Parts: sequence; structure tokens; C-alpha cells
Amino acid sequence: MWHHLKTPARFLTLTLLLAAGSFAFTQNSYAQEAQTAACKPAKNLLPDFIKKHPDTYQKLQAEAEKTPNHSGLLWKITKPNVKTSYLFGTMHLSDPRISNAPAPVLALLDKSETMIIETTDVLDPAFLVQILSTQPNLIQMQGNDTLSKLFSEEEQLEIRQQLSKRNLSLAAFDKLQPWIVTNLLSIPQCESVHQAQGKVALDMMLAKRAQELDKHLVGLETAAEQLEAMKALPMEFHHKGLLASVRALDEIDDFMETLTHLYLEGRIGLMAPILQALDEDGLSDEDYQKFEEIMVNKRNHNMMERGLTFFNHGDVFMAVGALHLPGEDGLVELLRAQGFTVENVPLN
Repeated sequence: MWHHLKTPARFLTLTLLLAAGSFAFTQNSYAQEAQTAACKPAKNLLPDFIKKHPDTYQKLQAEAEKTPNHSGLLWKITKPNVKTSYLFGTMHLSDPRISNAPAPVLALLDKSETMIIETTDVLDPAFLVQILSTQPNLIQMQGNDTLSKLFSEEEQLEIRQQLSKRNLSLAAFDKLQPWIVTNLLSIPQCESVHQAQGKVALDMMLAKRAQELDKHLVGLETAAEQLEAMKALPMEFHHKGLLASVRALDEIDDFMETLTHLYLEGRIGLMAPILQALDEDGLSDEDYQKFEEIMVNKRNHNMMERGLTFFNHGDVFMAVGALHLPGEDGLVELLRAQGFTVENVPLN
């Protein structure tokens, strides 16, 4: 599905959207490291792109439309003699435009018996301590290894100069694994401000609502498993991605703003093609095929396997990152392969 997406900077935004547990960790870290960051309005890059490249945009739209289930955030799941369930695609952001979920979504959650999210670890303040005590290599460099050692002196200088723009330092991150820092640098500045104000991401808001309503709350993954998926990607991939993330610091907010508009319009199949078109620099197709295999497809199949018992019982409300929904290996198609009828429910 995403073998067309070739840019490290775009990898940042997609990784951010695909791992709720690690995102919760990096949100907290970023809030501490960038307390002086200003929340400046970001720009949706899509209108200018359409104006400058109308033919390319039409081709991208056509490409997106070839992706199964390319449009829609809310899906109704039915099967004979099984109670109706629902699947909702989220973004792991506290932006009020996103976290203020549509009323129909909240109503369906309220009526459901079971709520499923990617990981319930984000609701446990001690989950980071637990990972550090049991699997520290998922978060921290071990022994004498440091982040700096992954880069040449020239690259280190560039990184320091770029980080200083946000009052950040390489030294502050030197014992963190590169995938942690890559996620951290993917967080828009306004998201950091929202977190400092006590706002929570959409997934966490829905999960807390389910807890307050005494729903059966299920997590399909652990935060450690999400981090293990990132760790499974080659270190060379992380080296390139982190360097690109530093170089793209001034653009990350606009990238995420563009994704936010596409998400709010339910155009989830257009996210990857548009992000590809915004930059020509990038990693190899082989790199991204590995990324898709590990961070998307494998996790989708694991989610389906672990969630199937609950869907067969029915009366489930499942909320996971929207990029897990489309495609032949997306959750919508995987549910259909299990004999369910899955239909889009318009929110507008």
C-alpha cells in the first residue's frame, strides 16, 4: 500500500500515527524538553499543491481510489446472529478538532459493551517505568552506545544546529534510541502545548470515557510491542529517518496539518500519496516495504487475531489509528475475510 511513499520526513508523520504507546511517551518527553515552544498556526499544504500541480493531484486521487476502503472513518460490522459492532479510525493527537469526537461516535461507544484500543498501557502512568525495568533497550541506548555515535561529526553539527531552533539539544537525547527521538521530533509544536494544558489525544479520551462508563476495555497490543516493531526496522533506516526528521523540523507542523485536514475529511487513502508528492527525496522502496510489512500489515493481522473473539461476540467499539483501516491488509478487509459485513457509516 505504501511502497510509493519514499521520504524519511513522511515516515515520521506516519510512524507518529501508527504507534499510540510510543507516541504517549514522546508527547510527555517533548513537553518537558520544549517548554518554551510557541504554538504557531500551521499550514495545510494541499490547496497550494492542487493549484500548482492539478494533473498530479488528479493522478494521486485516482491512486488513492484504487486502495480498498480509502475513504471513511466509521465502519459498521455485522454478521448473522452476532451483535453489531463498530470500527473507528483515529489520530493520536489532542488537537481539539480531532479529540472532540463526533457525537455519533460517542453515542455508539456509549452503547457498546466492549471497547478495544491499540494499547491500554497509555492509561497506566507506570507503563514507561515498567518498560525501562524489563526492556530498557526499547527506549534507551545500552552500555557505551549513544545516539551521537550513529552520525558523523558533520551530521552531528547539523543536528545540533537544527535542534537549537527549538531550544533542544542532542545531549538531552543522547541515550535514547533513534526511533524514540524520531517520534519525538514528529510532534507538532501545538500538540506539545495542548499536552502541557492537560489535553489528551483522541484515543485516550475515548478510552477514559469507556472507563468512566464501566465498559470492558481491551488493548490489542502493549506499548512494548509497538516499540519492538520499531526496533525491528534496520538501524540504517532509523539513521536516515532521524537525520531527515531533524532536517524537516520546520516542516513537520505543516505536514501534520495537511494530514489533519485529510483525516477530518475521511480521506485516509490519500494521506500517503499526498505526503509522497510533497517531497522527492527519500529512502528505497525496499526500506518502505519493510516499514509497511512491520509497522502496518503485521500489526494489522495481530490486531485481527487478538480482536476476533470479541467481534464474534459482538457489541464492540474499536478505535485504532486510521491508517490501520485501508488497504488489502487493512482491518476492514481483514474483518470481511472473517465473514463480517463491513459498511462505511458517513459522519457528515
